[in-house]
Amino acid sequence: MSEITLTEAPFEPKNSDVFTLSVTPVLGSNQELTRGIFDQIKASGIKALILTGYATGTVPDKLNPFIKETVERGVPVFVLSTNPADAKGPQRIKYESQEKVLEAGAKILSGVNVNNEEEVAKAVQEAIGEGKTGEELSQAITDRFGTPEI
Repeated sequence: MSEITLTEAPFEPKNSDVFTLSVTPVLGSNQELTRGIFDQIKASGIKALILTGYATGTVPDKLNPFIKETVERGVPVFVLSTNPADAKGPQRIKYESQEKVLEAGAKILSGVNVNNEEEVAKAVQEAIGEGKTGEELSQAITDRFGTPEI
C-alpha cells in the first residue's frame, strides 16, 4: 500500500485541530484509500472531524467502522448535509444509513449544512480553544447546531 499524505487526501485542513473530509463514493468503496486517509487523520492528532456527507446527512456504510474508531479515540465526528439548496441539514432521521452513522458515534447536524462549513469549523475550533474535547466538545457543537429528531 502506498502512503497517503494529508495533502493528497480529499479533505482540507481548517487548522491543526479540525479537518473537513468530503465524502465521495470512492472513499466508501476503496477500503485501502479509506484506511490510509483515516490513518493519516489519526496520526495528525486532530481533535474533531467534519464529514460533508450526502444530501440526507448520510455516508457510505463502509465508513462507519472508521467513524467508530475515530469517536472511540475521543475525536468527535460531525456530519454536514451537502444539500446546498436547503438552508439546514436533515430534520428527522428517516433512513437506515442515518441510523448507522449515528450508531457509529457521529453527530448529524440539523441546523446547518455544507453552506455553513466554515461556521461549523470555526465554532468547533472556538470550543476547542475553550478546552473542550471529546464528548464535551461533541455536546457543545450539537447544542449549538442541533441534531435531527430520531
